[in-house]
Amino acid sequence: MNNYQPIELKTQVQIAAAKEAFHKVFKTSYSFGNPFTPDVERKAIIFHQMIYAIDEKHYEALRKVAYELGETDAYISAIEGYKEKEYLTKEDIEFARNSEYGNKIEKIWNLKFEERDHWLVDLKDYPFHDVLLVMGGALYSTKGTWGILFSEFGHALIGGSSQFFQSLIVGIPDLEAEVYEFLKFVSHHLNKYPDTTKVIKSWLPSMLDQIYGRKQAQVLLKESNLSDLDER
Repeated sequence: MNNYQPIELKTQVQIAAAKEAFHKVFKTSYSFGNPFTPDVERKAIIFHQMIYAIDEKHYEALRKVAYELGETDAYISAIEGYKEKEYLTKEDIEFARNSEYGNKIEKIWNLKFEERDHWLVDLKDYPFHDVLLVMGGALYSTKGTWGILFSEFGHALIGGSSQFFQSLIVGIPDLEAEVYEFLKFVSHHLNKYPDTTKVIKSWLPSMLDQIYGRKQAQVLLKESNLSDLDER
């Protein structure tokens, strides 16, 4: 039984440090687009069918790379909705507002970074137990060299320096192929829930464009038999 307890950030100084680190990696918490800042050298979609967390295999590889970079701690933030409104289309905003969760979503959008929950975690212990299974969570470097943004759809977006990625691929050799597993999951989801096609079409092609580039995004969709989702 892991008795490890994270450190909740409460002081202005602590939260300001986390905010600075967060914004070195992310510009928003939107996990269905490109949440990364222009300074992030490499990015990818990872897939493990866990909601708002990563499994221990991915975490162990990440921990080893962080240690190589001289980092033994990381931040976790409950960041759902943070600055998302700035990067959504008018149609997306209206869709969200008119949904059954419209009022809740609007409140989440308006929360400042300082009004959210943040923790400092020791990377030696796997942190994704009940206390930190947070909605819209982000796990990121205290130095702002890498970060992972989780989603409710089972995928996560990871970004960082070239050095970070090169080392991470040693620990997870099939890391860059996980996007195909994700797209396979999307395909199965659409077969089971065809009424979600319009919603997925609104974000999936664009997200792939922004993470992998237009040409590679088209290849990914074609090879996954999902080209029909891209009408551009």
